[in-house]
Amino acid sequence: MGGLPPETPEEPHVREGEPLALSPELDQRLAQAFPPRSNEKQLLKTLGEQGFKFLPPCRGDNSIREAEFNQHGGGVIWFPLTANVFRKVDEADNVVWTKGFVRYMGL
Repeated sequence: MGGLPPETPEEPHVREGEPLALSPELDQRLAQAFPPRSNEKQLLKTLGEQGFKFLPPCRGDNSIREAEFNQHGGGVIWFPLTANVFRKVDEADNVVWTKGFVRYMGL
């Protein structure tokens, strides 16, 4: 679910009371580097240089977009790492907000 809005009428009730599992470090870095009204092009350039792939816009809201990074080995830990950056942009392609999530797949 992350930064995407609910896609079904039932989904808000499922999410109710559950905080977003944001990565505080990534979220803070995004907010500092790309505050509201930043140009989305610079955000895309930076994420692309870091190996993020750009996913299609949100089905329910085209102004919400996602980028995903996947690492399989070669890092500090042995477990695969996935990072997702969600962003909302306005009509002029300026950043409204960003949200960053990081997860490790392993035991």
